[in-house]
Amino acid sequence: MRRDPVQRGTAYLTMLHAANDRGALTVLLDALAEHLRPQGVRALIGPTHLLPHLGGGVLVSHWHRPPPTDTPYAPPYLGEHLGALMVPLGEARLVELEVPAAHPGPPPAGALELAPLALERLAGDLLPLFRAAVAPSPALSPPDAAEVAAALRWWEPRRPFGYLALAGGAPVGFALLYEDPAARPVRCGRLLGGVAPAARGRGVGRALLGSALAAARARGWARLSVGPVPTTSAAEAFLRACGGVPEGRYTLYQAAL
Repeated sequence: MRRDPVQRGTAYLTMLHAANDRGALTVLLDALAEHLRPQGVRALIGPTHLLPHLGGGVLVSHWHRPPPTDTPYAPPYLGEHLGALMVPLGEARLVELEVPAAHPGPPPAGALELAPLALERLAGDLLPLFRAAVAPSPALSPPDAAEVAAALRWWEPRRPFGYLALAGGAPVGFALLYEDPAARPVRCGRLLGGVAPAARGRGVGRALLGSALAAARARGWARLSVGPVPTTSAAEAFLRACGGVPEGRYTLYQAAL
């Protein structure tokens, strides 16, 4: 469990591991409520990653496939038990993109420039862009600098790299990639990124995705996985339009304390 740094009355049920036993889950949630209520917590959201913006929700499909790195996994029926004890808050899908054998990539849109991404900037001057571009769920408070810095430390062993999109010298989007060590038997990568709302619809996302796919192909990756991203979101619609295939489905829950 961890507290939301902005919404002081909200806490996250993180890194949940539970057997398919509704009685045991009921006891756990009751114990958490008894512990949290005196601290002023009135809402419990989960399950989530230890860093909520890296993934949230309980897996409710595709149990037969190994989950990508940084995505939650749960055995069948756990979602059903959570649904009986908590209220659904939102749904997200994991989206997978095949890396083509040859992909020249779209030309830059207008005056768009793509530059290597200095990752530490995401917790510094690029934090507003990160917060605007990455929105896993409207129920979660936007990540602060400390949370983004913690995410960068989490990714560091996977040797992340990325691209920054600049329009007229101003940052308008980014793409961050790293290899997925959980992928078997083929090599795959993970992709995180987004475009500032005011710059969407101008080819920024396609230029970043083209560079990401080219980098993935050069590294011998067969696929890129993205998300989970909220269903019906602009991100999911964009990925579908670019050939992305929705895979695992996740449901995020909330309980009033």
